[in-house]
Parts: sequence; C-alpha cells; structure tokens
Amino acid sequence: MPHKNSVTEFLDWADPTVKFLRAANTIFIERGRLKGFNTDGIGALKALKNNGVNLAGKKALLLGAGGAAKAIAFSLIKEVNELCILNRDAVKARE
Repeated sequence: MPHKNSVTEFLDWADPTVKFLRAANTIFIERGRLKGFNTDGIGALKALKNNGVNLAGKKALLLGAGGAAKAIAFSLIKEVNELCILNRDAVKARE
C-alpha cells in the first residue's frame, strides 16, 4: 500500500507540489530534517519531452485520476492549453 499521502504529516519541509497534492514519493534527510518531494509529474513530462512531444499550446487527455495522475495533471496544466481528465469515477476526475 503506498503511503504517499500519510507520510506528508511527518515531513519537516515539503515542496509546493507536495503541499498542493498532499503526497510525497521522494524524501531526503538533510541535517536531520525530512524534506518531501513529488516527482511523478516531473518524471512524466520529462519522458514525454525526451520522446519529442511538444506540449506547448496543445490539448491533453489524461486517462485516470489516481495519485500519480494527480501529480501528472498538476505538471501538465502548466504546459498545455487544455487538459481533460477521464476516469471511471467522475467525482474523482473533477477533484
């Protein structure tokens, strides 16, 4: 069971993505302090860009609305003109 959400309450510092998503998948210990990051969205965008996908001015469709999808949406929305999220649970997709 992933603990991306529950671990955030133990962090001494969190990057803005973690604060917004309330989920961390990478934690560093620096001078005894726990620092949390979420790299899901950054990793997905890097994979797209490394494969020649130009997102600027485009429309994107994201299938799914789970934890990683939320992080990807958070990163995608800064790059594309329009983002549509489809999920079996419409309420979860709107969140």
